[in-house]
Amino acid sequence: GSAGPAGPVATPIAVFTLYDFFTSISALLEARLAGANIATMSYSAPVPWYLSWSVLPFEAATAAFRASGMLLFAAAGNEGKDVDAEGCTFGACWERTWYTPCENAGVICVGGLRPNSTQRAPSSNYGNEQVDIFAPFTLWLGPDPDHSGNQVQVLSGTSFSSPFAAGVAALVWAADPSLGADGVEHLLYQTAHSSTDNDVLRYVNALGAVKAALGNIP
Repeated sequence: GSAGPAGPVATPIAVFTLYDFFTSISALLEARLAGANIATMSYSAPVPWYLSWSVLPFEAATAAFRASGMLLFAAAGNEGKDVDAEGCTFGACWERTWYTPCENAGVICVGGLRPNSTQRAPSSNYGNEQVDIFAPFTLWLGPDPDHSGNQVQVLSGTSFSSPFAAGVAALVWAADPSLGADGVEHLLYQTAHSSTDNDVLRYVNALGAVKAALGNIP
């Protein structure tokens, strides 16, 4: 996890999770109790339709945290799949796979753009119904526990797209703390750029969103 581009304004709260539903719910609760207004979940799990019932407690939790005023972001996944894909039999159609937490209620699902482009990165999942916004897929990053040397590294994945979008949300919220979660989400979507790629519903416009939150303040 990371604060994305919101380093100057964000107070990071790092919470451990095993990526299963129980610890994911516990982690969100721990973060919320610690004062987190924004959470980013840099993981994705495809659940086949016949096991979709198992996701329902996690979805109820994400919906509840969003209703509490918390913004939740999640990685779309890196399989290059359409998360909205359906299977049809005898005229009845249904989604083959539930990508969680991307498709959970209350979650802003983030896909990835290829470098220096407004097109979808080939490995990024997509879906005009459930993948809400796109952000950079490939980022220049600093040291982490596995790369502790003072070296810049280039890494790719929607695991970086999600905290990037969450970081923009934090910048917007810092620009106008009175907005609340609904107001921040609205500005992210209202100011987002459009793309010529039909797989990209919209992508983040950090400057436009922050300027909209600041209003007439230079």
